Amino acid sequence: MNILVVNPILFTAESYVIPEIVTIKETMIYNMCLGFVANGHQVTLVAAEDFKPVREEKDYECEVIYFKTSLTRLFHPAIQPLLPGFFKYLRENHKNFDLVVSTEVSSFNSLVASIVCPSKTVIWQEIIALQRKLMKIPAILWHLILVPLFLRRVNCVIPRSKKAGMFIRKYMTNMSEEHVDHGVNMQFSYSMEKESTAAHYNIVILLTDGVRKLWVENGG
Repeated sequence: MNILVVNPILFTAESYVIPEIVTIKETMIYNMCLGFVANGHQVTLVAAEDFKPVREEKDYECEVIYFKTSLTRLFHPAIQPLLPGFFKYLRENHKNFDLVVSTEVSSFNSLVASIVCPSKTVIWQEIIALQRKLMKIPAILWHLILVPLFLRRVNCVIPRSKKAGMFIRKYMTNMSEEHVDHGVNMQFSYSMEKESTAAHYNIVILLTDGVRKLWVENGG
């Protein structure tokens, strides 16, 4: 399958200051991409340009696309990056992907995916409470207004922990029964409706023990 992994924030920045880095190969999300690749899938990773290494790397095992962030004083790249170019990219290329894996229900990238290609979108949820970083009132409005209007249309939400599942279940109905943690064996199962035939079919992605090995080898 062709899989698009959307994770603009590649790593947690201390005090919201994004340091210069020389590689993204030690990040959790890149290692997750390697797990997909190891199982025979083609992967494209989307990230914010603010996290781009100072030296261009050419030996990635998956395609990596960096998008510029906008309105950074209002939407800090380390907290809630806004990627205007991603909407255009996904609108023009979503038919090239079989699956879109986006992170967090409360992110702009998940909102975009839920609008452009909801039936192909799976959201991987880590946050276990309303984000104080986004201020409480906007976070409440997001979950009470945008989630019912758009984000509930996605195919499935997969929590990364039991706590994340308990939290997001208050707002989302299409939940995975099992949670998928960082860097362990992963099985994503979901049904997707073909627009042309309205037929349903299941796609199962099984990431074996190789994912755990990749995760440990790269410092996870």
